Amino acid sequence: MTWSPTLAETARKIASSCIYGHDTSVDGGGYGQNIGAGFLSTAMGQFITEGLYNSEVNNYVYYGGEPNLNTLSQWGHFSQIVWKSSITVGCYTSDCSATGLSNAPGIPPYFTVCNYGPAGNVIGGFGANVGPSIGLATVDASYGCPSRANCV
Repeated sequence: MTWSPTLAETARKIASSCIYGHDTSVDGGGYGQNIGAGFLSTAMGQFITEGLYNSEVNNYVYYGGEPNLNTLSQWGHFSQIVWKSSITVGCYTSDCSATGLSNAPGIPPYFTVCNYGPAGNVIGGFGANVGPSIGLATVDASYGCPSRANCV
């Protein structure tokens, strides 16, 4: 996985709208997307590791085949992160304090968008793109640091 300035710029455009919701039409689309609200950019590692990966990895039980898409909300962030064919990523967190964050009442006004290229979670591609664990323990967002506040 490599950083894509182009996908990051598209993520910036989407996050800067301060309208919480997926939008994969900006700049021509063709990318996958994970979004989150309420996290400062300094907490992006924690958001991705804990909020998107660790909270969903055990919900995905369809290795080698096609999943039940009715349960996508339980594992879709995880599967996009590990999607083998997605080789680039670009993220951006926007501070929406001035305008507020639409569609996310009561949540701190920070909108994070991560775009992945090419898109994951493609019907017919799960067996080839979401492999089973290699058996190592997952990491937490502290990455072994004694204080998450100082390490994220």
